[in-house]
Amino acid sequence: MSVAIAKPIFADTAEIAVSIAPLRFIVEKVAGDFGHVSQIVPQGQSAHDMSLRPSQRRLVAKSDLIFISHPQLEASLAALIEEDDKRFILLAEHVASALLPLDESRVHDHDHHDEDGHDDHGHDDHHDEHGHDDHGHDDHHDEHGHDEHKHDEHGHEEHDGHHEEHHADVTAMDLHIWMAPMLMASVAEEITHILADHYPENSAVFEANNEALQSQLQMIDAEMKAELARLQTGPFMTMHHVTAYLE
Repeated sequence: MSVAIAKPIFADTAEIAVSIAPLRFIVEKVAGDFGHVSQIVPQGQSAHDMSLRPSQRRLVAKSDLIFISHPQLEASLAALIEEDDKRFILLAEHVASALLPLDESRVHDHDHHDEDGHDDHGHDDHHDEHGHDDHGHDDHHDEHGHDEHKHDEHGHEEHDGHHEEHHADVTAMDLHIWMAPMLMASVAEEITHILADHYPENSAVFEANNEALQSQLQMIDAEMKAELARLQTGPFMTMHHVTAYLE
């Protein structure tokens, strides 16, 4: 017990766990050489319904911080989260204002159209009916504050204890936060502040790493826009509600 209480927080001993690969990418970029970042859910397995192995449970137990999207999405981890366990960071709650409604709520809007559910609307109109009138992809990010999400808006004085105060209700929102680069840019900002709160001696490194990551995510976003701009498609169907942010 005394060893556990006296656990050091130096760079070579900090253990940070993440649920899935996209979050590991962001956390590793921000953390840099700090500590050790481990992924709980292996590639090829689903965090929705996988059964945790003893080794995965041990990984969670030994970690100082655990970054996940949200237990509603990563249900396999929900049972591990105790009410007073401050190690778990639910990132979807930290970017709640930028989330879109679940696909189900968007499908219901189609009842107002013809029997095909696609009455005279193209891609732009599809977004208009969801409260994003007359905007392109850039404006989509503007309305959620991504393009205007400057570091000054989230200074450390506002983030002291920030990770403990986020309990936004996101149960009716789309929690696939890794499906939009600029949404992940907001996630990276939050992770930067959280790591700086826990390990202030390394805050300058986290800030510098995040600045470089923001530039990288902007490039990825531009490349994706260029690719998607070449696509001409009508209604489409997926086997899983995961494309809202790409839409």
